[in-house]
Amino acid sequence: MTSIQSISQANHYRLTVGHADIAAPKRYHPAKHKVPNRNANGCAAVALILLVPAIAAAVGADVTGADISRADSPRDATYTIEGQPVTLRNGFAERPAAPGSATRVQTQVIGAPAYGDIDGDGDRDALLFLLHRPGGSGDFYYVASALAVDGGYRGGETMLIGDRISPRRLDVLHGLVVIDYLDRMPGEPMAAKPTQTRTAYLTFHGDQLILLGRLDPGERIVEGWVTIGHEVRSFEPCADPVTYWVIGDSPAQNTLINAYRQTMADEAPYAPRLMVLAGSPSEPPAIGFGADYTAGWRVTRVLRTVQGGDCRSDQIELTLPARGSEVRSPLEVRGRARGTWFFEGDFPVLLLDDRGKPVAQGFATAQGEWMTTDFVPFSAVLRFQAPRPGHGRLVLKKDNPSDRRELDDALVVPVVFR
Repeated sequence: MTSIQSISQANHYRLTVGHADIAAPKRYHPAKHKVPNRNANGCAAVALILLVPAIAAAVGADVTGADISRADSPRDATYTIEGQPVTLRNGFAERPAAPGSATRVQTQVIGAPAYGDIDGDGDRDALLFLLHRPGGSGDFYYVASALAVDGGYRGGETMLIGDRISPRRLDVLHGLVVIDYLDRMPGEPMAAKPTQTRTAYLTFHGDQLILLGRLDPGERIVEGWVTIGHEVRSFEPCADPVTYWVIGDSPAQNTLINAYRQTMADEAPYAPRLMVLAGSPSEPPAIGFGADYTAGWRVTRVLRTVQGGDCRSDQIELTLPARGSEVRSPLEVRGRARGTWFFEGDFPVLLLDDRGKPVAQGFATAQGEWMTTDFVPFSAVLRFQAPRPGHGRLVLKKDNPSDRRELDDALVVPVVFR
């Protein structure tokens, strides 16, 4: 399993790939260490909203004069929770809990929304976490969608995630909505601090979000490339330089093989297929073809089989070099990424050999205004001494200036050294 960890105090970041520990120098950006509250997460960011619903129009929630069908920003949209609409204005709304009551019902946006196409129309929709605080002891967290319509956003229904949890991550993987949060252990009192990582996944259907399921502890949802053949059964996660062997006793192995074969009937043998899987890292087998791999992956669920598209294509697109192509120095790197992938106009780029050792490192620089949520062109040039012939990985790491590791992200592309 790969973790990419930023260490601001030493002005460098550390990339842990399998058992390899790689430290790389990082330029010091004063602004990165002076704005701790800045949210750099972008598509993978979690936007928290303190939200207490309107009780009814009779208690002062008058929305009849506002156009609630469309807003310029998700921060200004109208959302429905427990059947009641709440219209935000610049990320905030407030009203009395009842006529003459001193208790105020408040709605506040914290952070930035997560973006992605959730309804399949190709537009960039928004997702937000909502905290529903009705005035008692409960803090009820919801997730809400805001569909992109006519250049703006239309808020919708909300879905309850849990009471007094701690939301950590909100993401969209090829239409699948993924939520990571902390919850209490079974049997713990509601007053206990949530410490157990949990994951829920949803889909958008019939103009609302539908909960598909929740993972067991230890499971994760990951997108990546699956290749299946006579002597290969591999999984290459999009944000992980490690190639995993799919463990033979995986609960979803037969489902995985059938999904691969059905979608690859007209493709060349051993062609990779992009999928979204649930599972966890494991030890590789001691014998057989899998013994050549450094790690195994235990597949528990097959959540998406992607027809076309690429890893993290809603966040970053690489046009040069092509996936699986031969590379040599100087290596030109080009593509486009959401402005939220950058920080101070750049993000780190690494070139690794087949053992996960760094061959070259540098920064991709925005070729335009990067303080946007739209795509921005980028470019970089890496110069290096050619390693031994074999496979390598090009890592395009999202620049995350915060100390929240759940906001890390990366695009990993296989390359070949000759």
